[in-house]
Amino acid sequence: MPHNPFRHLLNDLQTCGDTYALSTPAGPLHAQQAPDALGRVDLFTLTGPAGRETFVIHGPRAFGRGGSFNLLTPDHRHLLRQTVNHTTLSADEHLGLHTALNHAGFTLTRGQTLQTEVEHLTLLCARHPDGRVLWFHELLRQPFGLPLEHYVFYGGVRLAALRHHEPASTVRLMAQSDEALQAQGVRPDSLPTLLLVSAWPLRSEALDAVLDGDMPETHLLPPADFEWHPTAYQQLHLSLTRSDLRHAPLPFLLQPA
Repeated sequence: MPHNPFRHLLNDLQTCGDTYALSTPAGPLHAQQAPDALGRVDLFTLTGPAGRETFVIHGPRAFGRGGSFNLLTPDHRHLLRQTVNHTTLSADEHLGLHTALNHAGFTLTRGQTLQTEVEHLTLLCARHPDGRVLWFHELLRQPFGLPLEHYVFYGGVRLAALRHHEPASTVRLMAQSDEALQAQGVRPDSLPTLLLVSAWPLRSEALDAVLDGDMPETHLLPPADFEWHPTAYQQLHLSLTRSDLRHAPLPFLLQPA
């Protein structure tokens, strides 16, 4: 583990112009501060377009008032920067997180999505009128030739999971009419009649633990073998027919780059 994981964040911000400012208890850091010249940094404040947040570094993670982020991971450093950027109200369900937070009195907003060819990563910020703030994030992953995977995390803890049983290319074909398929030389009866789905719904007890400032117990979280045993976690009531897909296209299906 690098002695000073903070240097990765400083390196990132040096390419962002004057959008962000960093400071430590020793004072502000200028834009051209050499990361290797820094001593050990255990606490820092990040200021951005929407405010400022202070973080304490423990091991590779930076802990703030709403959660933690892994400073060794570029994706998590993106999420950390989003905590001081403007967010917008979210209309999506986020695997049940949105409704559960609404019932607990929180308003859920979303940050700017980091998009690659195979992943969409989004910060989800929950705010309560009493001042509490919680940072979650949503990951949609669609590796080439593999099914779509959809997760919601709190810090490094996966709270909910969903996975298709068919690759995205097949799902897109299933969403087309017979006529459109035949025009492409695809026989409609060669496609599955149902899009089967594996899912681990958000457990209320898991979210309650997070709201209480604790970590959920392991048995409340998606199992480590979730991706490898699809039939074990199959949810038949979530299955979709071709008609379902045509009339209500999946809003979370990643589009090809």
